[in-house]
Amino acid sequence: MRILAGAAVRQNSAVLEAHLRTVKAQVLDDNVQVDFRYVNDLDVDDPDYKAARDVLLDDPDIAVHNTNVYQRPPGAEYGVNDATHVWQQPTFEYLGGLKDLLLQHAVANDYDAVWLVDTDLLVG
Repeated sequence: MRILAGAAVRQNSAVLEAHLRTVKAQVLDDNVQVDFRYVNDLDVDDPDYKAARDVLLDDPDIAVHNTNVYQRPPGAEYGVNDATHVWQQPTFEYLGGLKDLLLQHAVANDYDAVWLVDTDLLVG
């Protein structure tokens, strides 16, 4: 069984590293192969941009999809406060488009399953 695991990435380097550690540490049956593919949606104006980008690019197990093929439309901004994410409809549509890139890749490459796991999640 082949599984494609991934998500859109707009996360600081520390959280991203912790996420990747937990995702890659999953115990799997011998007949399961997991490939990792993340869509780079990092904010180039973020002071942590280079560190977060390098977390992705320096990991030989991760393929990176760049968002320059799918530009963020006006109004698709990310807002986060202490309690929740504050997003508008264009944000959801944009993120749906990024996840579609992963799903299209999975179909085109005959994966058996897809695991979309947001980069702000740690899994055990």
